Amino acid sequence: MSLNKQHFDIVTALTMQRSTINALAAVFNMTTRNLRYAIENINYYLEKLGMTPVALTQGELHYPYDPSLFFSDTLASNFVFSKHEREEYLATTALFAPDTPLGEIQNYLRVSRPTLNKDLRNTNEIFRALDLELEVIVQHLYVSGKEKQIRYLQMCYASKYLYCKNNGLHYLQKRYFYERDIVAIVRAYIETYSPVAAFPAVSRIEQSAECTLSHEFKNLFTIYLIITLIRIQQGVLINRKNNASFLQSTKAFGYIQNALNWQQECYRFEALHLAEYFLGGINTDGFYEKRLQAESFIFQLLTAISDDCDQDLLTDTALLNDMVIYLTTAVYRAKNNLNTQIGEQSLYSRHLFEKIKLIAGQNGHHLVEPLRDEEVCYLTRLIHKAIAARSQNPMSLEKLLSITKSCSRDLNTEEFVTKLMTHMGDKIIDDRTLPALDDLLVTLRNSKAIPVGSELTPILNWLSGEMENMGLVSKEYASGIHTLLHANSHAYFAQHGLLICHGQNAAHSHRIAIAHLPLPKPVNDNFNRPIRQIMMISHVDNVQHLRAVYQLHQRLTEQGPFASTTESESPLGHRGTSALSAFHPAE
Repeated sequence: MSLNKQHFDIVTALTMQRSTINALAAVFNMTTRNLRYAIENINYYLEKLGMTPVALTQGELHYPYDPSLFFSDTLASNFVFSKHEREEYLATTALFAPDTPLGEIQNYLRVSRPTLNKDLRNTNEIFRALDLELEVIVQHLYVSGKEKQIRYLQMCYASKYLYCKNNGLHYLQKRYFYERDIVAIVRAYIETYSPVAAFPAVSRIEQSAECTLSHEFKNLFTIYLIITLIRIQQGVLINRKNNASFLQSTKAFGYIQNALNWQQECYRFEALHLAEYFLGGINTDGFYEKRLQAESFIFQLLTAISDDCDQDLLTDTALLNDMVIYLTTAVYRAKNNLNTQIGEQSLYSRHLFEKIKLIAGQNGHHLVEPLRDEEVCYLTRLIHKAIAARSQNPMSLEKLLSITKSCSRDLNTEEFVTKLMTHMGDKIIDDRTLPALDDLLVTLRNSKAIPVGSELTPILNWLSGEMENMGLVSKEYASGIHTLLHANSHAYFAQHGLLICHGQNAAHSHRIAIAHLPLPKPVNDNFNRPIRQIMMISHVDNVQHLRAVYQLHQRLTEQGPFASTTESESPLGHRGTSALSAFHPAE
């Protein structure tokens, strides 16, 4: 006779509340016969330990006694690990206790060598998903691959067994002995190096940035910093960063350097890497380094999925907002690491996952790095949730507004929508349409007023000023334009003479609009590319911005309606490819 996790779970359930045989069997997806066998097995070990057995009293099961001895390692030799539990132990040992001999691991798990080898192969699939490799070298486990991914995986596993709160590290109080053993492995790894500098560093970063991180993000960011400090103590440093030039131009880079006293050149890439993570957790509305690429990807993805499921997902405001927030953080890669598990999927969501993965691959040119499976899975959950909500026959906000306006001449639309969504949000689809592109587009043709010269900055200042005069933006809008432009942001595209740009913060805009300025003669940008036309977008929220970009993209794809009449060589005089390329990344 042996024990497994289900036996412990049954005892746990019975210590919490009474239950009938049938009800408990349903909870554990067992037949009543198998449940009775399980209870007999549990009672055998309870009696062996001199404890009171589980009894059936008046048709109900209950265990109102202290089961601590049953959960201790006293019965460890009788415990049979499941496949998942063995793989969890192997992964944790490889990441946090690589000095453990393989023979010792085998003895702990009480499996044969062929079974252990199979478990190692299965565990390695988890590592390979992140381009890592779990190897056996001289009878010890060894993880090889990119340092960034090793730290990321360590963060994922550590966050299962500890958390950071109130400037302290807290280990989870696990109930079962084998879970406590895993906590002990992680704890021993961290306490060996004692990276206590992480907590005051995070506090200093928050103070410098004048922000308060969410509890969830602060927890993970602190855990990641702890992992980083340990790896540095082990002599392992990151020595490259693809988007280093942008990250080094951000204030976050300075915050990290100062908080950790990392002014030395050897720590520069470490600080850049942490700056990327930090930006991923703050002020999503304030940074748009890759915004147009992400938005192009979103509407290409949702257009294809809408056709596949026969639902117009591009009118789902909640879905669009969730996707924009997820993909348009300053460096969207950082935000995504908050979602670490692919998890179980229904047959439908698996089909949707594969569909999204295929479309993401086809439109990968919009993104600097391809999406990983867990990121595709997160988008799958968002889209699946939106599709499921529509299957419940929700009410159309557009129709509700139409009916309400017909009955009231003095309707405060904004207040009405706010209250309606607060009280009935789950039952309503916000499918309001934006004004047509022609209504959003403001073309300025007074070429005599445009600053004369070969510099782009005075022209951008003048255009921002004109937008302010029209009541579209505030005076801070111009500074946001220049902050991103001089950071060589990828959100600025100057393909075929057309420069498309936007502000840095939604708070600097009063309403959605697109200002279009044909230039009397070309002006070179920071990359020495000739600019013949400028389009500057103002916006007040994520969804409006995305939809405006979507409409603009559609128009540029279909035809070149914005060709400058003052230039014989029109940058948008051709259909299709040249216009569309304005939305593709230009490094």
